[in-house]
Formats: sequence, C-alpha cells, structure tokens
Amino acid sequence: MYPILVLLVVLLIYGVGYVFYGRKLLEQRVVKADGSRLTPAWEKFDGVDYVPANKYVLYGHHFASIAGAGPIVGPAIALAWGWLLPLVWVLFGNIFIGAVHDYTAIMASVRYGGVSVMTVSESVMGRKARYIFLAYVWFALVLVLAAFLSVASSTYVAVPTAATVAIIYMPISLLFGLLVYRAGLNLRVATLISLVLVVLALVYSFNAPTYLTYEGWVVVLTLYSFIAAALPVWYLLQPRDYLNAYILWAFVLLAVLAPLLTPVLRFTGPAYVSFVVKGGVVGAPAGSLPAGWDIGWFWPMVPLVIACGALSGFHSVVGSGTTSKQLSNELDA
Repeated sequence: MYPILVLLVVLLIYGVGYVFYGRKLLEQRVVKADGSRLTPAWEKFDGVDYVPANKYVLYGHHFASIAGAGPIVGPAIALAWGWLLPLVWVLFGNIFIGAVHDYTAIMASVRYGGVSVMTVSESVMGRKARYIFLAYVWFALVLVLAAFLSVASSTYVAVPTAATVAIIYMPISLLFGLLVYRAGLNLRVATLISLVLVVLALVYSFNAPTYLTYEGWVVVLTLYSFIAAALPVWYLLQPRDYLNAYILWAFVLLAVLAPLLTPVLRFTGPAYVSFVVKGGVVGAPAGSLPAGWDIGWFWPMVPLVIACGALSGFHSVVGSGTTSKQLSNELDA
C-alpha cells in the first residue's frame, strides 16, 4: 500500500466531512451559528481574558494549547494493532465525535457568556454536575501540569539547547503581543518579524545551551505557569501559542510532503495485525502471564491510546476556558 493513496483518501474524507457534516449540519442546522450575534469577547471585553482575537491567531492559540505528545506517542503505540484500524478510529473519532465535542464545547461556552464548562453544566444539569466537572478539571489539570513539569524538565536537562529556545521564545511572544495589540501593527508584518526572530533563536540556541538541574527546572516552570496564567491572555499565552502553531504546521507539512515527494515509498508495517494484541505486560513479574496472553483489545484500548488524536474531553476545558473568551465571531469557530 502506498502512503500517497492513503493520504489522498484521508484528505477527501476530511474534506467531505468538514463541508457536509461540520458546516452544513453541525454549524448551520444544529448550533445555528450567527455572525451578527455579539460574542462574549465583545460583550465582556476586559483586556485580560475577554479579548477579541483574529481568527488565525486564535486558531494557532487553540491548536497549540491542545497539541501535546499524545497525538504522536499514541499512534506509535497503536501500530501494535496495525496501521489500518487506528487510522479508521482516527477518521471516525475526528469527524463524528472529537470535532463535534470540541466545537460544541466552545459554542456552548459562547452562548452562556464565555463561562467554563463547569458553569455551563450547572446551568443545564444542576449544581451536582458542576461539582463533578470541577473535580474532573482539578484532577486533570494536576495530572497535566505534573506531566508537563516532568517531561519539560527532563527534556531541558537532556537537551540544554531546547531550554535556550524556550527562554528566548518568551520575549518574542511578548513582542508580538505588543506589536499587534498596542502598536497596532499589521498581523502579517508582526508575524513575519516574530517568525524571523524565532528562526534566529533556533540558530543561536545550537551554540548556547542553558544548564539547570531537573529540580531547578521544575521550580522555574512552576513559577512560569503561575505568571503566564495571571497575565492578560494577549500578552503571552495567545502570541506564544500562535507562533508555536507555525512550528507544528511545519512538521505536519513535512509529513504530508514525504509521500508526495517519494511516491514509491511504501508502508513498512502491516495494515492489520490483530483485533487483540498478545504478548507480555511491561513491568509484570516474570512468569505471571502465560505466553500469548491477551493484553490489549482494540476496543477500548486504541481509542484510549489515541485519545488526543481523535477525541479528548480535556479539549472542552481549553475551548471553554480560553478560546470562547477570545472568539470574535461565531462563524470563526
């Protein structure tokens, strides 16, 4: 099987799903998005959290906020079942569940004044639902922050040059926010200036590593998280994520160009291995499981492994927590 054929089929399916299921059904008939209706970003504008953003900037902010290691590590693990079944799940999950979940979470928040998913749940289902969501969000954020601190700190210790880039990225993001929201500079010009500075920072970092212990990075990143959360969203978080999105899309573009530039490239792994993965369990005591033990059924294992790549409940926290407060027009969602 040639990857280029799979790529073309996937793009076609996504295109049809976006136009007919996403736009015509979900947006126009279910949610009934209205471009003339004021969004919370305008109604509650405070210059801190409620700030109308350019749709491309907001897209970058949202994309970078939900993009993590999950969509990369998950599919790699799912190859144990072959590449076909996980691909089918990603397509089905994206179009019929994940996209619907993320979009309606944002729009529900918008229709309720830009409040979080916890407050929306209280308005719809009662106070008990709010407490349940609060508990979920609290535990989820603790886990996400712990994972972020651990992975980022380990990375910066192992690759000190990556720490240098991350440090320089902060003032570049601040500069972008000031250029766009305070100096009123054209978005394209500000983007070009910032991306040039990002490239220069990458080049400079190769010969300028930043050394700190693992514990030191944990402290620094914890302080950064508190400071970034307290600052106006346009000042650091939104510009940082927007610029990060260009790096993310650069690698997506490389992944798309690879089969196009090398059309004779073939998949090295099997399309289908088994509906049930057999083998041993990592960390299990020797001899505790017989050979060929069923350790992973496709369902529900693969949907859990490729959660962020197809469907992730955590995206509702991002969508209702920051994205809905910056949406300038309902049709931009």
